[in-house]
Amino acid sequence: MPTKKPAPETESASFVSTYTLLIILSIPRIKRLRRTLQP
Repeated sequence: MPTKKPAPETESASFVSTYTLLIILSIPRIKRLRRTLQP
């Protein structure tokens, strides 16, 4: 973990990309979960 604080725009961009990656990765899991929940 870097000690110096990154620029706010870089921080927000990395946050958005991380969040997008999490969503993309969780889509199959959500689909599987919804299929399991359906009677």
